[in-house]
Amino acid sequence: MKYVSLDLETTGLDPRTCQILMISAVVEDTEKPDVLVRGLPHFTCFVSHKEYRGQAKALHMNGWILDLLGRAGSSFGNFPGIGRVFPQEMAVVGLEAFLDENGGKLVLAGKNVAGFDIPFLVEAGFDRDRYAHHRTIDAGSVFIDWSKPTPPSLGEISGQVVTHNAYDDACLVIECLRRSYKR
Repeated sequence: MKYVSLDLETTGLDPRTCQILMISAVVEDTEKPDVLVRGLPHFTCFVSHKEYRGQAKALHMNGWILDLLGRAGSSFGNFPGIGRVFPQEMAVVGLEAFLDENGGKLVLAGKNVAGFDIPFLVEAGFDRDRYAHHRTIDAGSVFIDWSKPTPPSLGEISGQVVTHNAYDDACLVIECLRRSYKR
């Protein structure tokens, strides 16, 4: 099975009032689990806006992204030491093109991907019906401990620090899910 590990960094929790700052999508093929995760095909970019609005905690947590975007200014493209920076519409189009190039309508995976990442993308113009399977994989649900009140965090599953870098976290989801593959 092929799936896409998707992660976003945003300015807050509400897709109607907050903004996407970073998108990363990493394609995994469960038939090839020996490929290094960081060698898998991926689309990663920062998302620039004319002005930023959001929630204090998220703005603080993602201050490093705002710093990079501030250095890029109002320019778009590929910047040494920064990476790709696009306005939101171009970022969504780039993600959709990447998904088309890598198998089309794939299952999206992540940590709360259905409840968080997908609503942000849809609000930004992402055509979920065309580019994403209606089923999703939530890493927390795969490793649930029914004796606890909530599913585990990505950090609890992996034993690693979650960096809040969309690419790092999308890769971490794959590393965690690989533990559940039958060999």
